[in-house]
Amino acid sequence: MDDQTHVVKQKTYLLNCLDELLSHNVLGDRQYKNRYNGFTAELAFCRWHAENRDTALLDGGMFLPIQKSDNSFQRAIYYTVTERPPADFQEVYRAAKNLASEGQFLIQIQVNADPFTWEKNVFFKTVGTELSIAFPVPPFQAYRFHPESGTFKTIQIDEIRRLFKQEKPALKKKVIPDEMKLNFINKFSAYDLAHIKKLYADRLFFDGFFNLTLARGAPLDIDTFVLGRDGRHLILEIKEKDQSKNSPIGFGMDTRRIDSLQKLAGVFDTKAFYLVSHINNQIERRHIDWRIIDMNKFQKKTQHSPVVEGGTGMRSTSSHNPTKVCAFAEFTQLT
Repeated sequence: MDDQTHVVKQKTYLLNCLDELLSHNVLGDRQYKNRYNGFTAELAFCRWHAENRDTALLDGGMFLPIQKSDNSFQRAIYYTVTERPPADFQEVYRAAKNLASEGQFLIQIQVNADPFTWEKNVFFKTVGTELSIAFPVPPFQAYRFHPESGTFKTIQIDEIRRLFKQEKPALKKKVIPDEMKLNFINKFSAYDLAHIKKLYADRLFFDGFFNLTLARGAPLDIDTFVLGRDGRHLILEIKEKDQSKNSPIGFGMDTRRIDSLQKLAGVFDTKAFYLVSHINNQIERRHIDWRIIDMNKFQKKTQHSPVVEGGTGMRSTSSHNPTKVCAFAEFTQLT
């Protein structure tokens, strides 16, 4: 088997595992589709940034409450899955402690090895069957951050998992149309193996180690940090969007996300930016260009705009999703 053929096999293997993780941890096929569309924007930007910038992105993290709550910062942990050493995150973690009362953790992964050689682990059972799916797990080391000393100390992953109470014995696998699944596997196979490994590892911990059999609150993630000209790490919120159909013609954001990004920017003493992969429409989803706006500007320009009903994202199709739309002209093209 030549090297390129084996790379394709590794990609297909991980993307099928990713499908299993997601199909057990979403409400249905619509949320499954929205999740993958979100991944598309993040992977596309990682590739664009690697080709157009000299600096490295710093992995974003996840706030995850250890009990049922709509407030993502209530009794929350903060964790990051990364290949980079813990020392690179000291600045971020010192700030994040103010929003993560239940602890801050870092999971350093090693994804250079062939995924077919990774050890396998079972994280949940499937409702109505005795089936327990074993997922490949890359070599990793978990750390806990100690803000008083600014140091990361090694721990076992079970120390994090034990913070959550078991709520369900098993998860129901949602029915995902084969065409949808295969479409995303084919689409994502175009990305670098390294990016697919990182995406899979991110989801392995969220939908595997910390899956929905546990009592969890509403998660809130930081997509990525990018190094600004002044040396600060800026927060990027990355989405794939086509322009709204009604006035103002532009790109919208959930008002809850607007508020949380502004809160994060304040706590991290930095700026947050909304980065949009501008696509032609919801069907073809062909990328046109990248558009970006400072969240301070977004909030100012939409201050007196009406609140409209937005998409459901990962929530129920019957959920209420108040959204503000900022005019297209207020966004700057990223070059």
